[in-house]
Amino acid sequence: MREKKYTVEEYQKGDAEKRLCLFLECPSLRREFIRIEQGELHPEVYNHHNRRSKSVSQPFTRLLKWCHSLVD
Repeated sequence: MREKKYTVEEYQKGDAEKRLCLFLECPSLRREFIRIEQGELHPEVYNHHNRRSKSVSQPFTRLLKWCHSLVD
C-alpha cells in the first residue's frame, strides 16, 4: 500500500472517479477521506481541515454517506 500522506494528497487532488477508486482501494483511510469530503461540503464547519472548495457529484456524496454509516 502507498504511503498514507501520498494517498491522502492524491485523494484531495483527485476528481470524483479517482476519489471513489481510492476510497474503495484503501479502507484504512476511509475516515480521513470522509473528513476531507465533509470539509469540502461544509467548509464553515470543517474549515480547519481542508480549505479548498470543490463540488462533488451527488451520487458520490450519497455513496460516501452510506460508507460512513458502515464505519460508525
